Amino acid sequence: MAGTLSIGEVARRTGVAGSALRYYERLGLITAEGRDGRGRFYRPEVLVRLRVIGYFRQAGCTLEEISELLSSGDGWHALAHRKRADLEAGIRALRQAQELIDAALECGCADLEGCSAHHDSTSHPA
Repeated sequence: MAGTLSIGEVARRTGVAGSALRYYERLGLITAEGRDGRGRFYRPEVLVRLRVIGYFRQAGCTLEEISELLSSGDGWHALAHRKRADLEAGIRALRQAQELIDAALECGCADLEGCSAHHDSTSHPA
């Protein structure tokens, strides 16, 4: 089909396995433009959608949440606000872990837990 990408080409370009693409299609996350004897074909825009799905997956979203976030109805707003707050909390935790590692590396301690920079520069999370 002219102007479309085979499932193999989409898999190659995105790193998403063909089986995952078929599963995403069954869930309604992506849509095939058509099929022929060789397999499914997708519009090039699916590459952008798969990149977005990948970002949400890396951020810890479930496929159900991703489906809701990508829906065009009004319901996605509430979930987006909750997920944004979760992401902010995760980013803070990652920054704290990075600061701990940086301080310990700079200090030159034998181990991370015994590092005096760790005890001086961090607060204990709840």
